[in-house]
Amino acid sequence: QSGWVDLEFTVGIDGSVKEIVIRCSEPRDVIVNAAIKAVEKWEFDTVVADGIAIEKRAAVRMMFAIE
Repeated sequence: QSGWVDLEFTVGIDGSVKEIVIRCSEPRDVIVNAAIKAVEKWEFDTVVADGIAIEKRAAVRMMFAIE
């Protein structure tokens, strides 16, 4: 079985992930919790614009394959 989840989230000033929103998934709701738990652990470099650390919205499609 396989599927995907489209997520949108904010990269905080400290590089952490927050404000995760599920936009769509297939199959519906089966793999959403796994996707959220994975994204919550991600860390990014600080986003800098004009020399100032800022928060930035980002989006990703996560693909899953269950063997």
